[in-house]
Amino acid sequence: MTTEEAFSTAPDRGPRDRFRSFLYQTALGVYTLVGTRLAPRRGPYMPGMPVRVEGFHGEILGIGETARQFHRALEQTGHAVERLSIDKRLRPETAPDRADVLRLSHLNPDQLLEYAMRVATPGERRAPHIGYWVWELPAAPAHWRAAARLVDRIWAPSRFAADAIEAVLPEGRRVDVLPPPVFAHGTDDTPPRIENANEAVRVLAVCDLRSSAARKNPMGALDAFDLARERGAEPARLVLKITAGDQCPDVLADLSARVADRADITLVDQPLSDGGMLGLIEACDIALCLHRSEGFGLLAAHAAYRGKPVIATNWSAPTEFLTAEGAGLVDYRLVAVEDPQGIYPPGQVWAEPDTAHAADWLVRLTGNAALREEMGRCAARDAHARLGPEAWQARLADLLNAIALHDR
Repeated sequence: MTTEEAFSTAPDRGPRDRFRSFLYQTALGVYTLVGTRLAPRRGPYMPGMPVRVEGFHGEILGIGETARQFHRALEQTGHAVERLSIDKRLRPETAPDRADVLRLSHLNPDQLLEYAMRVATPGERRAPHIGYWVWELPAAPAHWRAAARLVDRIWAPSRFAADAIEAVLPEGRRVDVLPPPVFAHGTDDTPPRIENANEAVRVLAVCDLRSSAARKNPMGALDAFDLARERGAEPARLVLKITAGDQCPDVLADLSARVADRADITLVDQPLSDGGMLGLIEACDIALCLHRSEGFGLLAAHAAYRGKPVIATNWSAPTEFLTAEGAGLVDYRLVAVEDPQGIYPPGQVWAEPDTAHAADWLVRLTGNAALREEMGRCAARDAHARLGPEAWQARLADLLNAIALHDR
C-alpha cells in the first residue's frame, strides 16, 4: 500500500503550499538517498524482548487491520507486546522513547521513510526493527530499496508480495513470509442490516477505493453478477461494500450510477470496524473477489477461514491459501496495468478476470446450497491449515529464532 493509497492528500491551497510541498519532497528525496545511509546502528534482538506493534491502529485500512491483528495475536499467544498507534499524518501517540523493544512496524516504505525522517525518536532509531510490507504488483517501487536500510528484517503477508519486494532489494536481501493472523479478529461491532427479500443468496464484494478501484475491480463484480442473472441464476443479492467513498467521489458516483435503484444490489458505503466487517462476511453466503492483483487478500482469507465459498481471480496472493476444492478460481489473462487513479504506475502487468467464468461460478453456487456448504467446509479446512493459530505461531517462532541466532 502506498501513501496515496492509505490516505487522501490535502487540498491545494495555493503557491505557498505548493512551494512548501516542493521543499518537503526535496528534503524527503535527500533523506531517501543519503539520510538512510547514515541511520544509527540498531541494537540486537534478544529473546523475550517486548514486541512493539506500530501502525494505523485507529484507522479503517487493510494495513491498519493487520496491525491490530498482530497486536491481538501476540497478546493471545503470551508475548510481551506493546502498541504504538500512528494517525494519518504519521503522528504517533505518546510512547516511551525506548531502544529495548523489537519494533514491528506496519508502515509501507513511503510512510516509513517519512516517519523516520521527521518523527522517529533516538530510541526508535536504535531499536531492532522488522518492517511488515506488502505490494500488489510483480515488482515493488525502486525507492523501497532505500527504505530497507531502516529495518533489520522484512516480513510480507504472501510469497507473491515477498517476491515483488525482493525484486528491488540488493541481491541476497531476503523477505520472509508471515501471513496476517486472521484468526485474531475483532468483535467490537455489529454489521449493517441488509434487507433480503425471499431469503436470496447473499454475495459479498468489497472495495476500498483508496486501494485503487481498478485493482479491486468492483465493476467486474457487477458485470459477473449481471451476467449470472441473465444465465438464470437463482435469486441472489449482491452486497457491495465500499470504503472511503467520500475520498473518491468520482469513483463512488460511477458505482452509484451503475447500481441506481436496483432491488437486488445493496451498496454499503459506511465505515465498519473489524468486528462489523466480519459480521458482514458472516451474514453473506459467497465472497466474490474479482481483483486484478492482491498482496494478500483479506476478504478472501476471512471468508474462507469462516467457511464461506470464495469466487476469486486465480492469480497473485490469494492462490496461496485458496484451493480448487473450496474456491471457484476464475480464469484470467495478464494485461498491462492501467489505473485511472494513478495509484499503481504503468509498466507492469496484472490479471483481467474472465467475468463469464465468474458468472458460471455464481450460477452454480447460488443454485446449489449443498455445493456451497461442501466448498465452505473445504475452504475453512484449507484456510485453517495455512492461516490458523498453530501454523502462525510456529512460523512466528521460527522467524524470531532466526533473528536471535543471527544477532548473537
